[in-house]
Amino acid sequence: MRLVSVVIFDAAAQGRGRDGEKIELLVISEDLPNDPVERATYLARRMPPGSLEHVDVLLTTPEEFDADPPDRYRDIAQMGRILFDASGFAADRLAR
Repeated sequence: MRLVSVVIFDAAAQGRGRDGEKIELLVISEDLPNDPVERATYLARRMPPGSLEHVDVLLTTPEEFDADPPDRYRDIAQMGRILFDASGFAADRLAR
């Protein structure tokens, strides 16, 4: 898995998170399994034990992100905060 970008896009991104609320993340990564079940297993194996109870992850590849309709990411673009974006991929795509 080669991490491309991580964006937090829930109330916590706006500083309005509450204790006990799940954090929502958009994770863009290369080399992900194509099968949704394999992808979920892949993610679960890389997260600390118990962390998925507190985090919802939208896991996608750069190619899938570019192929999705732009309105799928509208809320993320408006409310999200980029946590990691070494190549500027998320900043470029979410600014459109």
